[in-house]
Amino acid sequence: MDDELELETLFSLAPKTGDHPTVSANAPSASALEFLEQIHRRNSEALKTIIHSNGWPSAMTVSKDAEAAAFMIVQHADYDPVFQRACHVLLLESVLCGDTQEIGFLAFLTDRILCNEGLHQRFGTQIREVTNGCFVPKPMEDPEEVDEIRLRAGLKETLSDYLQRINDGDLLLYRPLLNGYAEQLEHAKENKVIPFPSKNPAPPA
Repeated sequence: MDDELELETLFSLAPKTGDHPTVSANAPSASALEFLEQIHRRNSEALKTIIHSNGWPSAMTVSKDAEAAAFMIVQHADYDPVFQRACHVLLLESVLCGDTQEIGFLAFLTDRILCNEGLHQRFGTQIREVTNGCFVPKPMEDPEEVDEIRLRAGLKETLSDYLQRINDGDLLLYRPLLNGYAEQLEHAKENKVIPFPSKNPAPPA
């Protein structure tokens, strides 16, 4: 199937020819990974249980918000690269079978894994701060064609618009993919543990 081959190629985790892993100055430090693990371990372990029992919690099988929550947990599970790669496979399969409509999640996760392995990212989603306090993309495979590649991967913002939003202060990089779910979390009065919304949420009081 041509579409399937296209998606598998687009989101492949294999580096481009000649792009060998390097020690990146922007790779997470050991202390940062330990901190992330302390915060996210409970969520990622809960997600592993859900995936083991029911597979990837896609928008079709659970709900859009549940899938967004699962994506956010995986995206920040840098302390568990095996888990991230396994979820990348599951998410790609979910996209291919039509259960996941938001393929932009795959773009962010693909770039995250590539950057964590010291490789160049493909879609320009991962950023670093430079000395003047601005945010710029981490090294990219094909910066000349990145806007076309982003569009194919479901990212509607051009790289320029994306960086403008970030440098204007919005550091929730994948906000446009969450369809309002981020705002729900930001305005929650309770703690910030990411919930898994039910398939049929109760109507608001």
